[in-house]
Amino acid sequence: HVPVLVGKDRNASAEKAIAMGADVLLLDDGFQYWRLNRDLDIVLIDCTNPFGAGHLLPRGLLREPLDCMKRADVFVLTKSDQVTEKEKQEIIRKIREIYPKAPVVESHHTPAGIIEYHAWKRKEEVSAEEGRGRKAFLLCGIGNPDSFTRTAEELGITVTGTMYFPDHHHYTVDDIRAAERRARETGAEILLTTEKDIVKIKEASEIPLYALKIEMKFTAYKCGFKVAEVPIIFVNRELGVSKMSSGIFGEAVFGVLRLKMSSWFRKYPQKKKQ
Repeated sequence: HVPVLVGKDRNASAEKAIAMGADVLLLDDGFQYWRLNRDLDIVLIDCTNPFGAGHLLPRGLLREPLDCMKRADVFVLTKSDQVTEKEKQEIIRKIREIYPKAPVVESHHTPAGIIEYHAWKRKEEVSAEEGRGRKAFLLCGIGNPDSFTRTAEELGITVTGTMYFPDHHHYTVDDIRAAERRARETGAEILLTTEKDIVKIKEASEIPLYALKIEMKFTAYKCGFKVAEVPIIFVNRELGVSKMSSGIFGEAVFGVLRLKMSSWFRKYPQKKKQ
């Protein structure tokens, strides 16, 4: 398993990870974190909402101008299956305008199944068939809730309604009771949320509460042919534990990316450090 450390002082977390025996450190949301030097900057771009509407906060979602993407070494397109091929190519074209030689890797989320709240707490296995045909009211507080809805429908769930909160929302008893009322009004059998959200729901629901488990697949291409597709699935979001050994981690992130980068970096000189 891969340990996940959470803390405001990432230098301290890095030192702790090294003491635990880690030889690779992967920072989440670390592109603007200047206190740690990086060997590789990987920028993820959500295909369903790329480039933050093209504007900086507060008008848009960007923390820096798009030109700063030149610092990136690799771009990973997320949710690439939720847009058309034309839309995806337009995103890649925009990346190429900013940094013509950057490697681009595609990834997409697929539903692994749903799991009842108490079974999730007990870390039981998920069943892909559990959700098919179920009527669910969706409850979440994430950055792109529409993507959650699409992933649930992909599993065969009938979505009767939704209640969206801002990203990183902390749930109250009133939130859960309001969701239960809406679920009953829409004829839902269950409440369905994300694993990111279910960690923060402490109040028991009178309507069965489930979490949607997803897996993420990375696809690497070389000379126009697909050469690798590696799935990663979380087994304990609360503890940050995923079903991938350190060997699979290396294959998924570095081995797959190396397939795409190796020929490029032999052909072109690496970009200068800024």
